[in-house]
Amino acid sequence: QDGANDGLQDRQGGHSSRATKRHNYKEGDRGYSGYSSSFWASWRRTSADRATKDQYKASYRQAYIQGYEKGYNGQGSDNR
Repeated sequence: QDGANDGLQDRQGGHSSRATKRHNYKEGDRGYSGYSSSFWASWRRTSADRATKDQYKASYRQAYIQGYEKGYNGQGSDNR
């Protein structure tokens, strides 16, 4: 959904397609329930913690790009 909203905003604002330049794509962790800045900054994090977050970010970014393209190209009647 984040991608669709950003794509629609870019299209309406007359911008070229710039999905990978948007904040939501770059961060890639919006909505990650296991994320806490103090937790991830902690020296106690494990490689499994990092792998889980990395997997989430990869999935989020893939879905973000798909949504962005739909929003930017005006596909679908509901861009929420």
